[in-house]
Amino acid sequence: MRLRHDVVMIGRASVVPLPSELQARLAAPLAKVGDAIATYLGSTAAALRSGVGAPAIWPIHVALQGYAAEIESLRSDGLTRGLPGDVAERFFALGFSLEQMRQNLKDLERCVAEWSETPSVAATPAED
Repeated sequence: MRLRHDVVMIGRASVVPLPSELQARLAAPLAKVGDAIATYLGSTAAALRSGVGAPAIWPIHVALQGYAAEIESLRSDGLTRGLPGDVAERFFALGFSLEQMRQNLKDLERCVAEWSETPSVAATPAED
């Protein structure tokens, strides 16, 4: 249920597009985050069906680090200054929602590891 709520929060934050300069800069990092999450969830479903350990979650962490780096770059370039209140709210709500999803996916990883017959795939140094 928590992951469902994360998706709803992301949907609400992105239903109205951000300004074009923000969209252009965030498109690639957000696509990588989406791809990493979709791959992880598909792999998790397969792991649950087969009873093997949870798949590696580090690709999600790497993708989110790329998103965070682009957010920092946008802020350093001054592109978030002067945003109208509703736009700033959606901009930061998206980041908050992605962080919530990251935490809930880590909880899912733990649950899958507990329910499976084999341990989780080893984490890499990219995992926090």
